[in-house]
Amino acid sequence: MAALFRPDAAAIGRCARRRACAVVESFIRLAKRRGNGNGHAHVPTEAVASVEKKQVSVLQLINAYRFLGVRHANVDPLKRFEKPIVPELDPAFYGLTEADMNLVFNSGSLVGPDQMPLREILRAVKETYGGSIGIEYMYITDTQIKRWIQQRFESIRSQPSYDADFKRHVLERLTAAETLENTCTRAMSDRSVFPWKAAKASSRCSIWRCSARHQGHPGDGHRHGAPGAP
Repeated sequence: MAALFRPDAAAIGRCARRRACAVVESFIRLAKRRGNGNGHAHVPTEAVASVEKKQVSVLQLINAYRFLGVRHANVDPLKRFEKPIVPELDPAFYGLTEADMNLVFNSGSLVGPDQMPLREILRAVKETYGGSIGIEYMYITDTQIKRWIQQRFESIRSQPSYDADFKRHVLERLTAAETLENTCTRAMSDRSVFPWKAAKASSRCSIWRCSARHQGHPGDGHRHGAPGAP
């Protein structure tokens, strides 16, 4: 799906830091609630603190792919441009190493099992956000809409199983939208083409909603009342 809006890197960084701080604070509150039997909080051991720190890092990594994974998506089949280096998508950026890949962590809000090995978590976010579909949605302020998008893509790792007839239908609608835009642009070359860009985007959104009804799995717009679904 083509991104209709790209937030600036600074805004992404600020939001990611706020989320990371919230996660860290939640672990601090959890540690304070743990008692030693007489109602007093105790200081976690070094091993427990290390595991909790890694857990926070895993959640930060998942969030980074939701924000920045689109920059590593395979949306340039002709390889005209080199993919940018995004340090935040590297587990090493968060202090995670190959030795941690087989450790089991809580997957947070990632759609799937509640707990998975880090290797499987990394595979899931790479396939979902670094595949042939570029997904950019974390700038949306409505949490319900963001959760619906996550359910829609993360549940199938951005690999929908459409039959040949439906694929031809999607191609036909995209071709029609592209033809309409080009025709209107030529006819109104001296005027703003923004309305036709908006019309094209609206057409693609309609195809997306149609695909949600066609797919028929948990998280689709038709069966589960997704935001904006008819």
